[in-house]
Amino acid sequence: MKALTLPLSALLLFSSAGAHAAIFGADNRIDVGPNNPFRSVQNSTAIGILSSMEEEGPNGTINLVAPSNEGKMCSTERFVKDPSITYACTAFLIAPDLLLTAGHCAVNVGISEHETKTFCKAYSWLFDYAPGLDGKTQTQGISADKMYRCKETVYAVNEEQAPFRDFAIIRLDRPVIGRTPLVLSSESIAEKSVLSMVGYPMGMPAKAATNAKILVNDPAREKMITTHDSMDGNSGSPVLNAKREVVGILVGGFPSATFVTDTKNGCQALNRCDENGLNCLQPDTNLSPFPYYQAVGSEVQKLDGVREILKRILP
Repeated sequence: MKALTLPLSALLLFSSAGAHAAIFGADNRIDVGPNNPFRSVQNSTAIGILSSMEEEGPNGTINLVAPSNEGKMCSTERFVKDPSITYACTAFLIAPDLLLTAGHCAVNVGISEHETKTFCKAYSWLFDYAPGLDGKTQTQGISADKMYRCKETVYAVNEEQAPFRDFAIIRLDRPVIGRTPLVLSSESIAEKSVLSMVGYPMGMPAKAATNAKILVNDPAREKMITTHDSMDGNSGSPVLNAKREVVGILVGGFPSATFVTDTKNGCQALNRCDENGLNCLQPDTNLSPFPYYQAVGSEVQKLDGVREILKRILP
């Protein structure tokens, strides 16, 4: 197994960097298999994997450390038998050698530019982590050509004060061939838009979360609040409009408790709220030190700030 070079304190920061949220209304997560309409989007997304979660396989292949959540999550929960990679993030192609993801997947706090060590060395990016024709996802003997290393974190920001930006641009060690970068939408987001998302919740194989609505979209805010069914691992997921163009990046959410304890059965169940972000099984008593800013729901970074940075780095 490759040794993780980060100290324990840094690893603990990774563990708290997930997109806390819940299931809002109906559970709209679906596997992105070969015949799923979101497969083309999934083809351009990658899962971020810490070096401690991968091992060297035979003949230069890669094995993932990805046990299922059986025995921890309740057996009635969907996808409980899926492989699950700890501390995962999601990213997506915006150019042949550039990924866009959540800022907290690439910097602890503040702004980082042209970083090549801590986060850049810690994470690698794997494509095609999704079910095949047989419904199974490959976790052993993965071809090394599907794994990309970080060459540099071109720009990453994770702000704890206004404007609360949270995004990162990662340059890969080589261009990605045969995959089309996703289109960043230039259209304004309609109040009643129905949005979707593709990512790797809890480090599981690719899932699309569909039929989300917007709860809060203040033009003065960098982020909007939606009802995407999201959780740890979805950080960095592309949020899509009906044209499958990217309108934002999933970066966080409330409630902060993704799980609730089923004391009768001795297992963990997913926290659930209604479709308006109310009546959660385990609500937060204090949403945020900035109650005027946060609301229950999934937090989506809008793209205006991203575009400003891209103007600086793209030809």
